[in-house]
Amino acid sequence: MVHTSHPAYGYRIEAGGCVVVWAPEFWEFPAWVAGADLMFAEAAAWGRPIRFPGGVGGHATVQDVAAQALRHGVRRLVYAHIGRPVLRAIDAGARPPAGEWGVEGRTYSVPLPVSRSTPAAGPGSRGRAVARARPSPADGRAPG
Repeated sequence: MVHTSHPAYGYRIEAGGCVVVWAPEFWEFPAWVAGADLMFAEAAAWGRPIRFPGGVGGHATVQDVAAQALRHGVRRLVYAHIGRPVLRAIDAGARPPAGEWGVEGRTYSVPLPVSRSTPAAGPGSRGRAVARARPSPADGRAPG
């Protein structure tokens, strides 16, 4: 992922027909998130991107992340890397154009599609994949 002058990584986890993506810090939106059922994403900047000295990367804005996530077919967008500019925006009542603020300790799940070859978890159940999130705001405050 393009974030800074050193390597930065994200994760695309595919299981049971579902895709969950962890990409909490980036300057350029990663194309490999396309079609994700659930994406944990960058949210360090609000209104204008944060550019690192020397032009070696930085943080995309919540507005850009939202637009790109929609363009890439992300079904559920959760902002996990919440920076001070975004915390100030939240305090002022701002909401993201798409997606939701991550909440520390909250459990996030995606429905697992049921196929004929894989039995459901129980009668009438579709099954669920679960992800536990630990968002880390820049100053330790939980959003919202």
